[in-house]
Amino acid sequence: QLPSAVEALSNMLHVSLVAFWGRLGSLVPFQVPLTYAIGNAIDTGRPNLNPTEAQVDALHALFCAELKRIFDDHKGGYGWGHKELVLV
Repeated sequence: QLPSAVEALSNMLHVSLVAFWGRLGSLVPFQVPLTYAIGNAIDTGRPNLNPTEAQVDALHALFCAELKRIFDDHKGGYGWGHKELVLV
């Protein structure tokens, strides 16, 4: 939360004012561990400049299935074991 004077100035200027700070009050960011998971490669075949809607839908379904598999396989390691991935 920014001080009220900064919020008033932000409203007056119609600009969002953001305070950045990091290690020792500098702009150097705090160290944050990065954790990531990599899935299997999806074979798309030869490049097709004019794919049919069915081909796009098939690759999209493969992508969504792999994304869900990766999430389900690794969600416990992130502390998200109770969550379900919902793709809309």
